[in-house]
Amino acid sequence: KKQNLSKIQKSFILTMIRLIDFIYLNNWEKRLVLKMRNHLDIRRWMYNQHKISMQEHIKFLNSLKNSPLKRYFLLKENNNYLGVINFHIKKNYAQIGLYKNPHLKKVGKKLLSTAIEYGFKKLKLKKLVLFVFENNQRAIALYEKCGFKKIQKKGLPVYRNDMPVIDEVKPNYFEYFKGRSGFGPYHTNLAETA
Repeated sequence: KKQNLSKIQKSFILTMIRLIDFIYLNNWEKRLVLKMRNHLDIRRWMYNQHKISMQEHIKFLNSLKNSPLKRYFLLKENNNYLGVINFHIKKNYAQIGLYKNPHLKKVGKKLLSTAIEYGFKKLKLKKLVLFVFENNQRAIALYEKCGFKKIQKKGLPVYRNDMPVIDEVKPNYFEYFKGRSGFGPYHTNLAETA
């Protein structure tokens, strides 16, 4: 029970959405995250599109314990695991990423609005940025609907397996500034679980 209490203290609740820090995932949740990430409908939009092994996954999860500027969360609402959000924190902004549970529909807005809320209220950031491939029109539509603005950046390379990729669909760069409205009905107050 003491371990469960510690895990709860390391998660946060946004309305009924619980953010479970990757550092505190149980074994079942670790396998679930890997299964979601390796699903073809998810990994096809990732820079690194290969199937990740359990060994690679565990190594990555362990690396997060020593990386305070990288924050990864599994989001849970009631009994449904919605997907993952992450933050790569810089000085006063973060590059964010997200992917949904491929077996659920219409959860992207919840994931993104939770990332916005957590980034500004809990991490006290001033700006969030993200990258998306230009052929991922559903994601682009979601980001624009939620208030992200496309920014023209030249020379952004695409990387796959740590190597620059030539002649490939290039990423679009989007940013969102604190105070911008437009991310919809999931905007609520963030409270840390005691």
